Amino acid sequence: MRYVLSMLASLFLVTASFAEPATTPTISQVFAFLCNKNFSLCPDGFDPALGPIQLSNGALYGTTWWAGQGNSNYGGTVWKVTTSGKASVLHTFASNTKGQFPNGENPVIGFAEGKDGSLYGVTEQGGTNNAGVFYRITANGTFKVLYNFCSVSGCPDGPGPLD
Repeated sequence: MRYVLSMLASLFLVTASFAEPATTPTISQVFAFLCNKNFSLCPDGFDPALGPIQLSNGALYGTTWWAGQGNSNYGGTVWKVTTSGKASVLHTFASNTKGQFPNGENPVIGFAEGKDGSLYGVTEQGGTNNAGVFYRITANGTFKVLYNFCSVSGCPDGPGPLD
């Protein structure tokens, strides 16, 4: 039986057999989120916000709260790691030339696998109203904003997913 733990900025796999009570779990690091010395470049993202979750395809998926290809204009990533340790960034929440994040920023609430095999999640900020978005991302990285939360007082959906 495999259990997955996210510890600080590393991804570990814990394997244990519960059929034998004396079995000691084995822990091995399969991936680490790396940044340069001054944190100006964190290509995979920094500060894992959620995950990992294992999809039906066997791969592990999660998000980072900020960074990506640089800290000042990137608001997090959606990442994928196979159980053999092959990592890839599926989506970077990047700002446009005006410093806005039209596809969302800071994905901090967990996502779930839909019947179609895609991941569905929300961001804390960004989108049309800078109040977060509801998004879908396929297991291969095709990203789409499905809904923009509203930040105006009196909105029927509230001010955003975390407010």
